[in-house]
Amino acid sequence: MTKIRYLSLFSGIEAFSCAVKDMPEFEPVAFAEIEPFPCAVLQHHYPDVPNLGDVTEIDGRMLDGEVDLMVGGPPCQDWSVIGERAGLDGRRSILALDFLRILDDVRPSWFVVENVPGLLSCNSGADYQLLLQKMEELRYHVAWRLLDSRHFGLPQRRKRVYIVGHSDGWAYPAKVLFEPEGMRRDPAEMPEEREEDPPGAGAGFGGRRYVPRIAPTLTASGACFSRPGFPNQQLNALVVEDDGVRRLTIEEAEKLQGFPPGYTAVEWKGRPAPDGARYKAVGNSFSVNVVQWIAKRILMVEKGEL
Repeated sequence: MTKIRYLSLFSGIEAFSCAVKDMPEFEPVAFAEIEPFPCAVLQHHYPDVPNLGDVTEIDGRMLDGEVDLMVGGPPCQDWSVIGERAGLDGRRSILALDFLRILDDVRPSWFVVENVPGLLSCNSGADYQLLLQKMEELRYHVAWRLLDSRHFGLPQRRKRVYIVGHSDGWAYPAKVLFEPEGMRRDPAEMPEEREEDPPGAGAGFGGRRYVPRIAPTLTASGACFSRPGFPNQQLNALVVEDDGVRRLTIEEAEKLQGFPPGYTAVEWKGRPAPDGARYKAVGNSFSVNVVQWIAKRILMVEKGEL
């Protein structure tokens, strides 16, 4: 059986491992996470997988030859249009260079990087160009694509940049990220959200009716969404029901990201985890369905089926 051993950096609550749980070909080698609550989630679900902790202290040479795929989403705040746009000068996004350092040490065949669309435009595109240049210097061939969670079975508008790299040629990542025109996951014309749906049809935000069929982007700030077209504004997520409105539950937030309900319901500090910590961890995560699609296509390429 084809085996793909993977190293996950900036692991969070491990959307990638959740995505491949029914694909026995994928085998985790190690995670790397420092935030206390996500670490508790990792320990609960994957107690046998070592957590290497701080990526700045990882010596990837100890894993040389042990990893086939490296995956991660370096902290995005310094690239996000919501933040100060410090880019690679920021103390968090500079960690992307640690990802590349470890990539060079480990030398896997594949890597996958996820980040916010703001990466493409930060510093007039210079940051993104620099990252691509460094990947090329490490002798990796890459393809990238902007993918939206709403095209992968999740009712959430969540656009993210996905970069797939391979050590042997550009055709491998291209096969993973691009399909024939008639089978694209992001068709040129998609029905847009509507604000005139009948009461009870969807969600309400910020005290006024706003009931889209597709939710805006889930944030890490509790049960909140970023407002479409207004990235600096966040709206409380309220679900409209026959007898009034209520807050989006943590289980609903988990489902919006593709996690099974209750995935983050773990013991933390000797008691059930508080919703605030769970909302934050879920909002900071990948969308499971998107990385599952990418993982399946990597596996198909490895098997010669794509």
